[in-house]
Amino acid sequence: MKRGLETQRNLFKRKFAENESVTRTSYKIVHKMADRGKPFTDGNFIKACMMEAANDLCPEKADLFGSISLSTSSVVRRTEKLGENIELQIREKARNFLWYSLALDESTDLSSTSQLLVFIRGVNSDFQITEELASICSMHGTTTGKDIFMEVQKTLQDYNLQWNQLRGVTVDGGKNMAGGRKGLVGEIRTQLKDLQIPGALFIHCIIHQQALCGKDLDISCVLKPVVSAVNFIRGHALNHRQFQAFLEEIDSDFCDLPYYPAVRWLSCGKVLFRFYKLRKEIDVFLTEKDRADPQLSDPIWLSKLSFLVDITSHMNELNLKLQGKDNLVCDLYRIIKGFRRKLSLFEAQLEGENFSHFHCFREFCASIAEDVNLDFTKKIIRDLKKHFLERFSDLNRSESDILLFQNPFDCNLDDVPVEQQLELIDLQENDLLKEK
Repeated sequence: MKRGLETQRNLFKRKFAENESVTRTSYKIVHKMADRGKPFTDGNFIKACMMEAANDLCPEKADLFGSISLSTSSVVRRTEKLGENIELQIREKARNFLWYSLALDESTDLSSTSQLLVFIRGVNSDFQITEELASICSMHGTTTGKDIFMEVQKTLQDYNLQWNQLRGVTVDGGKNMAGGRKGLVGEIRTQLKDLQIPGALFIHCIIHQQALCGKDLDISCVLKPVVSAVNFIRGHALNHRQFQAFLEEIDSDFCDLPYYPAVRWLSCGKVLFRFYKLRKEIDVFLTEKDRADPQLSDPIWLSKLSFLVDITSHMNELNLKLQGKDNLVCDLYRIIKGFRRKLSLFEAQLEGENFSHFHCFREFCASIAEDVNLDFTKKIIRDLKKHFLERFSDLNRSESDILLFQNPFDCNLDDVPVEQQLELIDLQENDLLKEK
């Protein structure tokens, strides 16, 4: 009898362990699906694939694999529970925040509903940093600065965060966000002023600003003919097929020509580069189609094209550096300052007809006998310098704060607020901290 009870007990334990493993596996798969942004209905497809593999590799375990619940409703429930658990973890961590900052973005989805994303970054007394998406707020009515402020305030209340802990706010460039009076920035400043709290650091998204610097350039004289030719080739199925066959026939290094979507910040440089490399092939193809463009054989226009290929390449490289993971505001400011110095170097080298950092432009200039007029190239560099100076003026005004945050040991005492000077002296004279 005792042996029978032990057998039953072991059976129940094994069954319980199997059920626990099956549930845990289901949650892990759902987590992977959510992490990759897969539809809830993909759970059925994943389970069908697992069953095919189980039946062939381990038929004795097929029933166990079959008990993994991945129906659409199960995936939805498990995703919701995972979301609730993540939110609970953020709440627990937020309770220990000494300071926090916010990053906000508002855009409209396919159903014309405005979605407000609120990201939070906080630090506790042990200097452990937490950075998470705190909330997604669907706004079905108006999206004024006041409306957005109310959603932000609700998010802070949900996480029990106080306004006197706020140290930084990053927003996109919309007037309802960045407006100093009626925008979100103005609303937060008014709130802090009413509560007699020192002002936070407000920054317009640095990556967005960098992209706008490129969009502000007047390069229509080059971009319009390029887009027109690309649309003629890509916009008609027959033309597209014939162009691809033509490139394959001549054994070209490239097999196609990409579209230019204006909303994608890196696309302009990629399209210009591919167009420049295929300029001769495109000229032949358009001529055969009775759509010959004289600019494709004009050395002046081609010199502008080659220069823009190089300058957009530098801009794309800058954009990718700014997108690096775990970059702090001091890192981004350092990258922006470095690019400003590069622009000054480019300007000086162009004055001396030195094209060392413009490979396509240098290659093209070497391939033609006549001298190239540099007025267009110099104007592009001057305009870029101007746009970078104007758009990042808010960072320039906060340079002393950024440098203090980056390296307090190397700060000028006179540039620091009076209430921080004594503490900074103690910090700078601490040799143990310097060695760390």
